[in-house]
Amino acid sequence: MLKVVLMLYYFDDLVLNCIDFSLRFFSKRNL
Repeated sequence: MLKVVLMLYYFDDLVLNCIDFSLRFFSKRNL
């Protein structure tokens, strides 16, 4: 049970990092 929670937590963190990176990338391209 704990392993699943940790996996979901790290996966969510990874997704958030990817979203943050794409937002920064697109905002730089628009400027």
